[in-house]
Amino acid sequence: MEPVTMISLAMMAAGAVTQGVSANSSKKYRKLGMQLDDAALASNLELLNAASEAESVAAIDSLRESLGTQTAIMAARGMATDSSQAVAISQKSNQKFAQDERFRTLNTMSKAIDLKSGNVKSYIDMMAKNRKDVTDIGVNALKNIPVSSLESYFKNPGKTTGAQSNGSFGMEDA
Repeated sequence: MEPVTMISLAMMAAGAVTQGVSANSSKKYRKLGMQLDDAALASNLELLNAASEAESVAAIDSLRESLGTQTAIMAARGMATDSSQAVAISQKSNQKFAQDERFRTLNTMSKAIDLKSGNVKSYIDMMAKNRKDVTDIGVNALKNIPVSSLESYFKNPGKTTGAQSNGSFGMEDA
């Protein structure tokens, strides 16, 4: 092979190594980014659960206040708290609270799923970028091979070019 071709191949190999090191560095930074995303997801889920619990506690306090007010009104009217009308009113309040609690739980679960799906999407994007980096290294390595000089080398396997046969390595006799 001609020295120019060898130098060119060496430079392409150096470029491929540099691209590989760069891709590996990018992969490490993406992995660190995913770890940050995981930590953010965990803290967001904790915050979401804490907010849901706070809403539940506020709803329980509201229910207690409502039941206490109903009991006081019934007592002021002279109605027994165990009468059918009083029990029906209390049950209605309890059922409304239970329904609100179910909706609160469903909303919390929905928000948690949204957060987790965003995290999964980030992970898939990271894996796709890592795969693209590896593919790009291979494609660029193949794209930069000087096919014409390799073709002539393989067509005439025992022969060298004229410049190499006389030992001058591309230099002509004066």
